[in-house]
Amino acid sequence: MPQIRSIQILRAAAALSVAFGHLQSESLTMPAAAASNFKPILLDLTGAGVDLFFIISGFVMVYASRDLFESATGGRTFLRRRIARIVPLYWLTTTVFLLTMLLLPHALSSAPPTSLEIVKSYFFIPYAHAGAKDILPIYKLGWTLNYEMFFYVVFAILLFLPMHRALSGIAALFLALVAMGAVFSPAAGPFAFWTRPIILEFVMGAFLALIFLAGRRLSPWQALLLLFCGLVGFAATTISGFDAHGAWRPLLWGLPAVLIVAAAVLRDAERESKSGLLVFFVLLGDASYALYLLHPLVIRALRLTWDRFGLSHSVSPWLFVGLALLLIVPAAILVHLFFERPMTRHIQKLLTPAPAASPAAQT
Repeated sequence: MPQIRSIQILRAAAALSVAFGHLQSESLTMPAAAASNFKPILLDLTGAGVDLFFIISGFVMVYASRDLFESATGGRTFLRRRIARIVPLYWLTTTVFLLTMLLLPHALSSAPPTSLEIVKSYFFIPYAHAGAKDILPIYKLGWTLNYEMFFYVVFAILLFLPMHRALSGIAALFLALVAMGAVFSPAAGPFAFWTRPIILEFVMGAFLALIFLAGRRLSPWQALLLLFCGLVGFAATTISGFDAHGAWRPLLWGLPAVLIVAAAVLRDAERESKSGLLVFFVLLGDASYALYLLHPLVIRALRLTWDRFGLSHSVSPWLFVGLALLLIVPAAILVHLFFERPMTRHIQKLLTPAPAASPAAQT
C-alpha cells in the first residue's frame, strides 16, 4: 500500500518520546542530577508515545490489509507479514539482553529469568514475575509487543469477514474483555493483561482507518482544530495530575492520540515535498521500531561508560540525554536498513508457501 508520510513522522515522534522519557528517568538516578538541579521535561507524558503507537498500529493494520478481508487465506497472509516484520528484531534484542545478563550480570538490575519465562518472552505470552504485579517479559519493552501480537491474532481470525463486520466483531470482543476485567479483577497473568482498557486504543485506530478508507477528509482548518484539541487533551491530563496509566488511559491518552493521528491522516491531501528534514523524519519513522527496541540497550551501554569515567557525578545529565539521542537515532536507522529490512524480506520468503505447480508442468 502507498506509504502515508504523516504516519511515518508520527511513528518517529512516538519512538523519540518513549526514548526521551527513558533517558530522563535514567538521568534522575545520576548523582549529578541533584547537584545540577536536573528537572525532567514532561517525564510522565512521554509514555503517551506508546498510546500513539497503538493508535497507529490499529490504523495501519486495517489500511495495509484492506485487500485481505473476505479472503479464506487473508488471515494467514496477514500473520506471515506481521511475524516477518516483528519477530526477528524483537528476538535479537531479547537475545542480546539475555547474553548481557549471562556475561555481564553487573550491567543489569534484572533478576535471572526461569526457562519458562524465557520461552514465554520469546513467544509473546504475558506473565507476572513471582511476587510481582507487573506483567512484563524479560526485555521489558516487549510488553507492548505482547499486546500487538494479541491484536494480530484476533484481527487475523476475523479477516474472513467483510471489513465493517470484522471491525465490529473486534470492537465487541475487546469491549467484552475490558468489561470482564473490570468485573472479575483477575490475578496478574494473561487474562488480566488482555482485559486492560488499553486494548481499546487498537480499536480506535482501526475505526480511524475505516473513516480514512471511506474517503472522508478534513479541510486544513478542521485538521488544525483536531490537532489543537489533541494537544490540549494531553496538556489537560498533565496539568491536572490525573494518573493516565490506569483504567482511564484510553480516554486520557488514547483520545488525544487518536485526534492527533486523525488530524495527520484525514487532511485533504499530503503536500509533496522533498525537504531533507521531511525525508529524514520519514526514514526515522521507517526505523521507529528499531529505535523503540534498541534505545534501552544504547542507554545502558552509555550509562556504564558514563559511570566508568566518573561523569555521572560531575556532568550535567542533559549532556547524557543529548549524546544518547545522537547515538540512538543513527543506530536505529542502520539496524533498520541493514538488518530489519533484509531480514523481513528473507523471513517473508521463508514463510510464503511455494506456488503449486500447474498440471501442465507436472506432465
